[in-house]
Amino acid sequence: MILSPQIDAPAETSSLTPPGGSRPVATDWPLGAQVAICGGGTAGHVMTGVALAQAFRASGPGLDVLCIGGTDGFERKIYGSSKFHFVTVPSGPVAGQGDRRMIRGLGRSAAGVLAACRVFNQVKVVLAIGVGGYASVPGILAARLAGIPTAIVELNAYPGMANRLLGFLVERVYLGPLTLGHGFSRADEVRIGLPVRSDLPSGRPRLAYDPTRSGLVKILVTGGSLGSGFLNRNAPVMLSRLARSGVLLQVTHQSGADTPGDVALTYGEAGIHATVRPYFDDFLARLVESDFVICSPGALTLGELSALGVPCMVVPDPSAAHDHQTANATVFSRLTGCLCSSADRWDSEKVAQAIFERLREPARLRSEVARMRALAPSDAGLRLVQSASSLIRWRG
Repeated sequence: MILSPQIDAPAETSSLTPPGGSRPVATDWPLGAQVAICGGGTAGHVMTGVALAQAFRASGPGLDVLCIGGTDGFERKIYGSSKFHFVTVPSGPVAGQGDRRMIRGLGRSAAGVLAACRVFNQVKVVLAIGVGGYASVPGILAARLAGIPTAIVELNAYPGMANRLLGFLVERVYLGPLTLGHGFSRADEVRIGLPVRSDLPSGRPRLAYDPTRSGLVKILVTGGSLGSGFLNRNAPVMLSRLARSGVLLQVTHQSGADTPGDVALTYGEAGIHATVRPYFDDFLARLVESDFVICSPGALTLGELSALGVPCMVVPDPSAAHDHQTANATVFSRLTGCLCSSADRWDSEKVAQAIFERLREPARLRSEVARMRALAPSDAGLRLVQSASSLIRWRG
């Protein structure tokens, strides 16, 4: 079954006026200053960090960026390829892990705080911003101990465990347009758009599938960097139903942790040829080329889809931590009007029919894309930088 959202106007981003009513200060950074971007684990956390690092680096010639993350996530690969200074510190999950793993996570996090303190003693960090994931905890705690201004960015509808902890400690919280209840009562809160990387293409050659033309419809299926077991099992069957409607499909599928061969076999059994890989290094290029995307609604994925204006259907992965994707999907669908389904209401025949009908409604797709673009304005990163720089100015 498809969830039929009530379509509201997208949430407006609030003014970035600092407390006291003055205008945002210019980004006038101290000589040799560095901003620490803390966090990682998933590509979503890391790519948000890259987007902010690019915005900070572009804000002034005297500023550099230091990225601090864990040893087990996507940090090393992504930050390394982005040519940012990157250091790893120990970290580990502490919630929902059982007593033994919780103790181990606490020990690694404590060691990570000490390691981050040593880093801050060696470089002139003037601001630390957490982008989520348990890898953000050591850097932000160390910054607090060192008297460095701190902030976090929360783009999901409901905050993750790390941000729920840090939200009571930092001086400011930046909330995305999807964020609902949070309760960061000790921090200033500023609403921003979904920040995306500066290297995103500025436009797409075509808006969406044109029912009047012949040829392939390019479908991208992605469960994010970690993949979606639900989409890996169910998207091939659903797309075979869509193909029976007479739509010629070219499918690209990012499978994440699941074995890509098994997912490709499922497509083969469903009569669909698909390119399947755990993770596409050229994911952005494939996203730009897509006519329609079926995705798990991680905040990064939604931000890139919105910035590029690619029509989509969101399908929360039921195995996602604390079921946060369901909230993301509900809010995103309500704000944009895009298709949304859930695992417990999934019916391959009905989902395929809904996508088929939507592909044949270009006017409705254009309306959805316009609403999506409003969630990820091109200056979202710059606006955050302008606001964050005022934390340093206020401290004198």
